Amino acid sequence: MFILYNIIISIYFLLAVLVAPFYPKARLWLMGRRSQFRKLKEFMDRAHSNKIIWIHASSYGEFEMSKPIIRELRNSDPNLRFVVSFYSPSGFERIELEPEIFCKLYLPLDLRFLHLGFLRMAKPSAFIFMKYDFWFNLLRALKAEKIPYYFVGLHLEKDSYLFSSFMRPFLKLITSGRLYIHSQNSAGILSVKGIHNTR
Repeated sequence: MFILYNIIISIYFLLAVLVAPFYPKARLWLMGRRSQFRKLKEFMDRAHSNKIIWIHASSYGEFEMSKPIIRELRNSDPNLRFVVSFYSPSGFERIELEPEIFCKLYLPLDLRFLHLGFLRMAKPSAFIFMKYDFWFNLLRALKAEKIPYYFVGLHLEKDSYLFSSFMRPFLKLITSGRLYIHSQNSAGILSVKGIHNTR
């Protein structure tokens, strides 16, 4: 199952490379992922032994949703440091963050070995996904490193592709984390599927 998924991800990357000369957004997507590991290492050198929380926001809107969470976490521990990752240039390019507190990154391509390198460098105490940007190899890496992860604002419909038998291994990865649900409707749908670790 994951072999097929990895092939699809690799094809997606190849297509992004091919269209980048013609599409500025694809070009930004590729260029933004250069030197990300070095950028994280420099941040970790500055952070010293401070506790790290990693927040992933697909784009600008999801990051806006994360602000109250970041504020509460900083109120509870002013020494916290944050890695904030994006998928889309619409988030990455528009957000300015204090470099001593935050490291702003693009997530690498969703291949497990790439994620393991980043996670072992940052050693986050927790990983928070805003809404439903599913990175299945990242989830595998988080489980391997025993890093707790959370989905905030998760919303699923009863006909979601995740409930198909083909996607069962992927759904299991998602529901191994803590799920903070967008609505009672989503909580009810998950409950019918035998998934109860929701709030």
